[in-house]
Amino acid sequence: MTKSTTPSYRRAPSEDFMCLLKQGPLSPLLHLGAQKIADRHHDVHLRTGDEVHVYCGLTRLVAAKRRGRDGKIEVSAHNTYASQPCAKGLFRVWSEEEDDGSFATALNRYLEKVCVASRHTEKEGEVQTTWSRVRSPWTALDREAVLSYENEQQAEEGRKFSEVERARSSLKTIAVERPGGRWMEPPLPGKELDQLAVDGEGNLVLIELKHAARDGNSAEIYYSPLQLLQYIHEWRRALGWSSVWQDLQKLIDARVELRLMPEVSQLTGGLRAAVCFGSDGRSKEVKRRYYEVLGIVNAHLPPSVRPIETWKFEDGGEPRAI
Repeated sequence: MTKSTTPSYRRAPSEDFMCLLKQGPLSPLLHLGAQKIADRHHDVHLRTGDEVHVYCGLTRLVAAKRRGRDGKIEVSAHNTYASQPCAKGLFRVWSEEEDDGSFATALNRYLEKVCVASRHTEKEGEVQTTWSRVRSPWTALDREAVLSYENEQQAEEGRKFSEVERARSSLKTIAVERPGGRWMEPPLPGKELDQLAVDGEGNLVLIELKHAARDGNSAEIYYSPLQLLQYIHEWRRALGWSSVWQDLQKLIDARVELRLMPEVSQLTGGLRAAVCFGSDGRSKEVKRRYYEVLGIVNAHLPPSVRPIETWKFEDGGEPRAI
């Protein structure tokens, strides 16, 4: 990759925004992780441009963004939530000096009463929430992870890999020719990884989350290793640039300082990848197809990356490799 296509991952906050989060009017956002809506814990994440998001399952309930240098903070949400009566007084422009507790009051009133559709908190939403809170075999770091490029042309170049195309070609042949039940066509490359995590050895962990119950999308389940293969090659190449490595470490350090995650190992440059389910309700046929895809995908991994792992949650609430 040429220098012009060097990606970035600048989600760490500035020093000024860190202060607003630690001791300014936005500090109540840091204490939401222990609270629940619809039996799902809140999930708080930092974003590019001094912005913080609060999620419940798959949906974003609050976005708070520092607006330039005018001492203002814009708090917003989709109209689905901003139009609810409990949101009155919360979604507006706040002053950085406005630290009399009124933001906390408005935020708590909103989160106590906001209505969230079950489609955001069940199935995929439940899987997202479950894996966002694990501390072993790794600690969740970020969600909706997308490497940034200067423009679409550079992004397209940065996401092209012959190994991925060869794996997709092999699977496309199977989809067309395999007797005993036609497979769906393999999906096109993705841009947004479900989760990033860091393990005890300092490896960056790339995670694809899937609802693997019998009512899940079977093609999405058995092709999930192929989706992950695209991200593995892109992130493996990105970690070759010290700037991306530094971006990630700054984000980790900020999250630890803000107590959004516990102390973790420093990144070492190593890479792991895993497909993670909640419970595992796959049919025998979906399992068979999944492991056939997994075998093809593992044959096209970068030399330094170990085979893709598969994990589920036991009924007792503990993750287990399968």
